[in-house]
Amino acid sequence: MEPENYQATLDELNASSTSFVGIIIVAIIMIVSILSAISAVLAFLYTMTFFRIPEEHRKISLGKIWLVMVPFYGLYWLYMLTRELAASFRAYFEAQDPEDEPMPEGDFGQTYGLLMCISAALVHLAALAVFWKSPLILGLSMGISTALSLLLTVKYFLEVFKIRQRIPDPELEMLPESYI
Repeated sequence: MEPENYQATLDELNASSTSFVGIIIVAIIMIVSILSAISAVLAFLYTMTFFRIPEEHRKISLGKIWLVMVPFYGLYWLYMLTRELAASFRAYFEAQDPEDEPMPEGDFGQTYGLLMCISAALVHLAALAVFWKSPLILGLSMGISTALSLLLTVKYFLEVFKIRQRIPDPELEMLPESYI
């Protein structure tokens, strides 16, 4: 479709309100479903990580992690999870003997977590903005912000999992020696 005719075609679709409303509703449902699925994966990864930290050092209960799936509030809660995870790691390593388990370098992933939260907010804004004046440009921005968010999320969890590996797994400690 030629760019000059794009806006005219979009205006035609807007004029036939029944079909356009249906398309918008289906698109909104798809976007919310995709964002919810991504939130579920993030909640699972956070639960795995917080579970590894002994309960006395956790700054948040495991059940509250799943609040990240609440639409829009989940963005704020994602930010809080990154801060609480860094604080929980810090509390765990401060309680350890420095000779047995030295404190890891860095900020426990807090910088990448903040960047991940900002990029997730951009994805949400781009998803909402797709339905405004220039969907082609905004759709392209949604794709770019989604790719950026995915890269930052992977980098964040790689850094977090490196720290997580330094904490003994509580499930392995409960197993009999014959299983290990």
